[in-house]
Amino acid sequence: QGTVTQPGMEEEHAVFEQQAGGERFVLARNRPDADENWASDDEHWVGKASMSARHRFLTTRDLSWWWFNVLVFGMRDVEQLGAAISFLKEMQATAISWT
Repeated sequence: QGTVTQPGMEEEHAVFEQQAGGERFVLARNRPDADENWASDDEHWVGKASMSARHRFLTTRDLSWWWFNVLVFGMRDVEQLGAAISFLKEMQATAISWT
């Protein structure tokens, strides 16, 4: 299970972990310099900076290959396909509740 935290996200993680899905998913963000330059037109930052002022990533705490990469969700076997659909629905609900 993923346990690494990002400096500067302690408050967000404390709130996120209390909501539904917080035990299964984790929030992440870009590097601080990418966040600071999200609106920059500077050639150096175009395509490298964050997508918005408060852009966050939602990922799974389970780092096993069949859950870490969405491209392989449900590909392990037929039984996992149903679990993958449920997993994605839970992930979507968690993301919506955070916004």
